Amino acid sequence: MGKKKVGKDKAPHFKFVLFLVLVFLSGILSLKAMKSFNDFQKGMKIFQEKIREKKELEEKVASLQKTLSQINSPGGLALFLKQKFGLVEEGENLVYVVWPKEEENQSKNSKNFLGQVLNFLHKGFNKIFNKNDNFKR
Repeated sequence: MGKKKVGKDKAPHFKFVLFLVLVFLSGILSLKAMKSFNDFQKGMKIFQEKIREKKELEEKVASLQKTLSQINSPGGLALFLKQKFGLVEEGENLVYVVWPKEEENQSKNSKNFLGQVLNFLHKGFNKIFNKNDNFKR
């Protein structure tokens, strides 16, 4: 009877240890599964990015082919050179655009309220400092 009692005492410990081993193994497997899932997601992001890059390149190739076909058309080369490099043919007139100077931009800024206030303060300070300079002389 003593031997049976010892065997029954080992059985609950054996089941508990087996349970712990199974829990540990399932934890390891679930971590591996999560890592595999994360790797899969990263791979999908890279795949989608490559597909997007491929579409962009295909659009660029189509655009370049369209430009090339326009250049190869009669008069297309002259038009392309005019648009891209500003070249002109003999007998054509060239128009230059002259941008306004800084002073003209400031006069336009004075039309708004803040510009008017800043101009007023600037002129007032100039008058004050010029008067003080006159008194010192």
